Amino acid sequence: MKNILSRQSVNEKLSNIFINRFGLDLETVANEDFDRHLLGNVFRLAPRDLVYIYMDIEREFGISIPDEAVTNGALATINGTIDLICSQLYKIEQDAV
Repeated sequence: MKNILSRQSVNEKLSNIFINRFGLDLETVANEDFDRHLLGNVFRLAPRDLVYIYMDIEREFGISIPDEAVTNGALATINGTIDLICSQLYKIEQDAV
């Protein structure tokens, strides 16, 4: 079975979330910054913003993010967030087989 969304498609949908929520276009962010903490000096998001991202991701992608993923910092970076979304989508796909 083919992946539900490619990594690029996930990146595009996540970018839409960031544009709509924070006015931040991920297309303008350097690739090396995708591994920087969202609460750090590059993105300057507040902790509550991670909660908004969490809720937006669950709604947009139709996934449930496990609590342990949040406490382990999976939403701390853009790449970590994309990896988490892709892994959750893959689990949904595997459960459907």
